Amino acid sequence: MGTKFKNPSNDYVEEASSIAWLWALLFGPLYFGIKGVWPHALGSLILALVTFGISHFVYCFFANSIIRKSYLKKGWIQVSNDMEEISVEMDTQNKKKINLTMDRIIFFVILGVLIVIGIMSVASADVKSVDENISILKSTNSCEKCNLIGADFSEVDLSGVNLSGSSLSGANFIGANLTGAKFINANLTSAKFTNANLTGANFANASIHYAKFISTKLNGAVFSKASLMRANLSGSDLSGADLSEANLLGADLRRTNLTEVNFSGVDLENTKLNGADLTDANLTDAINYNSDVTKSTNVVETSSSSSSSSSSSKINKTIGDSTKYSICYGQMTKAHKARGFHDRNRVASIEAKEIFCSAYSRGEISSYEGKQ
Repeated sequence: MGTKFKNPSNDYVEEASSIAWLWALLFGPLYFGIKGVWPHALGSLILALVTFGISHFVYCFFANSIIRKSYLKKGWIQVSNDMEEISVEMDTQNKKKINLTMDRIIFFVILGVLIVIGIMSVASADVKSVDENISILKSTNSCEKCNLIGADFSEVDLSGVNLSGSSLSGANFIGANLTGAKFINANLTSAKFTNANLTGANFANASIHYAKFISTKLNGAVFSKASLMRANLSGSDLSGADLSEANLLGADLRRTNLTEVNFSGVDLENTKLNGADLTDANLTDAINYNSDVTKSTNVVETSSSSSSSSSSSKINKTIGDSTKYSICYGQMTKAHKARGFHDRNRVASIEAKEIFCSAYSRGEISSYEGKQ
């Protein structure tokens, strides 16, 4: 049998059930709402959501006390079964205050425990989601906008995989086959691609800070508008790759094959290019292009032929404006290829380009074959 409370304004009597905890267990926030205890209805609902329902099984055991106190706060009077008013002595009031304080302490302790449990549950869910995403990826060869942070795909065949928009920071792709893979808008910070095959892969708009592409195949790969800040691509083959408008601030491109790479609009500040082969590379509108580095780099096709005439060695081939030289060299190469001269007599084609483009870079001539 429950406790009865009387409204002093109209002598109306209601009974607070002794099994209020059971109704709260069955109906949760709805029960508190029916009883008009809206703060607890809302609070129990929020806690249940935060703790994935765990708090629901604890909150219900406070229901009896919550309902009883709600009547007293509204000014109702607790009465005995024969409707006689219970006298409220000062010491009883003090006990109620003490009990109320203790209830609050217990409530907040339990709340803190439940929040910690909820956070741990979320953390464990994230760990599981990575494993689940790996399973999905292996079965479908696609996982867009997935959480794959730190995942290990070393030596795995993922040719044609679609990982666009995914979080892959710290992921391991060492030795993997990723030909034609899509990493558009992906986060690949500190990812490892050493010795991987990324021929034709698409990294457009991706964040690839501090990633390692050492001795990696990147033929024809697309890095348009990607950020490769301080990435290590040393010893890799990027022939025919598109690096237009990419950020290569502090990137390591030493000893790389950069033939016919598109550097249009690229930021090359502090980019390491020592020993790189920039044959036919498009450096039009490249930002922070360092001509001093170019002079120690194979910017153009070189010939090891020892049959070059001694007279040609006396011709002045000193490069003036390195940007003008690169543009001239690229345009003349296209013109020579168009009429077949580049393939028929490669040595003579190189010789002609070096002579005319060096003169053009020094401002001694204003025109050359194929100038646009």
